[in-house]
Amino acid sequence: MNQTIVDMVDPSLIYRADLDNFSPASALVYPVEKKGAVYVLKAAYDSNVQEYSHVSREKEVLERAGDISGITKLVYDYGKVGKYIAILKEYFEGDDLEALGVGKLDNKDLWGQLEKTLTELNSLGITNLDLRNQNIVLSLDRTKVKIIDMETYDLKDTMNRNEWERLRQINFNLLKSFFTPDAYG
Repeated sequence: MNQTIVDMVDPSLIYRADLDNFSPASALVYPVEKKGAVYVLKAAYDSNVQEYSHVSREKEVLERAGDISGITKLVYDYGKVGKYIAILKEYFEGDDLEALGVGKLDNKDLWGQLEKTLTELNSLGITNLDLRNQNIVLSLDRTKVKIIDMETYDLKDTMNRNEWERLRQINFNLLKSFFTPDAYG
């Protein structure tokens, strides 16, 4: 079934079942390979308004934040393909914080990377991200960290200053909840 959906979107992609540990909340998410490189295909049925909106919103924010190194990149926007909307994203190899089950991280470098990412997103008017442990991935060597899911967010130009500051602070506090005070203190 998974390869069938992948084929409907892009027959040149190969579904990588060996890497499929995704548990998407709202869209169809598949690890795929093309010309030896691994990517993530994110698709949604056009008949499911919520899924469609999530993929569409993620595409929009990835286009807006394309230069930020702490998020997975948009590789290709398929747009509408048959009964799907789909995007191809960078695959960041590693383990999400939930899978690691390490509790709080005590690493100033990782904190600094995520703090920089959040600050850069805020500078582009993006906040209220879905900062759950499933959406934050550490590289296999544990030296890099990225936010891999950007479908949930709010934009600064849609709210007043107080709401913006409140949501921005909530995101920083959520981020701190993954670290020991020594890491961010």
